[in-house]
Amino acid sequence: MEFLSGDAARERFPYVGPNVLAATFRVKDGWLSAHELTYGFAKGSSALFALRTEATGIELDAQGVCAVTTTRGRIATRCVVVAAGPFSGVVASWVGLELPLEVVRRQKAIVGSTPMVPRDAPMTVDSDTGVYWRPEVSGAALGWALPEEPSVPLEHVPTDWTFPAVVMDGAARLVPFWNEVAETLTRDNVFLSAGQYTCTPDHKPIIGPCSDVGGLYLNLGYSGHGIMASPGGARLLVDLISDPADDAENPFRLERLAAEDVGIRRERVVL
Repeated sequence: MEFLSGDAARERFPYVGPNVLAATFRVKDGWLSAHELTYGFAKGSSALFALRTEATGIELDAQGVCAVTTTRGRIATRCVVVAAGPFSGVVASWVGLELPLEVVRRQKAIVGSTPMVPRDAPMTVDSDTGVYWRPEVSGAALGWALPEEPSVPLEHVPTDWTFPAVVMDGAARLVPFWNEVAETLTRDNVFLSAGQYTCTPDHKPIIGPCSDVGGLYLNLGYSGHGIMASPGGARLLVDLISDPADDAENPFRLERLAAEDVGIRRERVVL
């Protein structure tokens, strides 16, 4: 990690504005494609993927989990992992478990071909506000975790077309060329998408077995860090399924959160 003065940052990256007083930079950092990561893990596994199949319930018996019901039939199993992203709280409720999760919208703007964005620019983050941008093909990707009220899980998350203007205005605070980009931008050169973060009270994931329901495991609540942490989280969960005794030293276990905050319902529900 390099620590740069404002002048050193402008010498290295001439587009940085006069408001920058200092910066950190790590040349080995980068970014990756979430889709390529997901499909790469899928391709490298021996798992069976049931496409166009919706899970509708989890069945319990005296031992705990015994089956998952789906739109294409019943799957008998003694091991179920809840890893449903924003819908994890919904799935957990099928067995009477209430989790301390909040679902919030996050948006991303992609700007198409934009010559003013340097192709070799690093991902740039304003440490005061959190607004960020990076090159994307011949344009750029921008994002900002603006305050949002918690919402219900949604299959299709609505976008707000004021977001591109707001995020470019925020990015221009430290990198002025975003003002020029905004002045010349047309609607057909902006692509907006939205998703949902699943957040826990301490912004750390919940990983491991559910002590109240035998055979039920949790891997959820990454609070916006899923692309970075989920491969390691999944490895941890596999190890805990193989050797449950290790859960006592697991810093991501559900029990770290106070029972009164988690709101666990102790009764079991047989669907």
